[in-house]
Amino acid sequence: MSKFYFVVRGVTFENRQATIAKINAGDKVRIMPEPSNPFDAQAHSVNVAFDGAVRHIGYVPKELVAQVAEFFDGEEFDGVIDKITGGFAKRDGTTASLGVVVMFEIPDDLAGDLSAGWQV
Repeated sequence: MSKFYFVVRGVTFENRQATIAKINAGDKVRIMPEPSNPFDAQAHSVNVAFDGAVRHIGYVPKELVAQVAEFFDGEEFDGVIDKITGGFAKRDGTTASLGVVVMFEIPDDLAGDLSAGWQV
């Protein structure tokens, strides 16, 4: 299996920071096509199960979505949180936003040249 990593986009919108503050590296995520997204019909959302509900924490980066779609043919797929970033005190006294790095795996025979752009 080949491992691929990406930084989740859109983590500062719609109170997603509150959910991200409660999740951990190693938690599973579900990546789902979102064809009804009014801004981008190719969007793939990143979701976690938390407190008995599925919570949206952001999106696969737009520039990488076409490559993902090729392998998963419109289906949902799973990944895992590799790490949570940010959350530190900045010099101005504010706190840096939290970020999320997700890892997912593809069988080696399907991965081909996908590695470009997927490493963090």
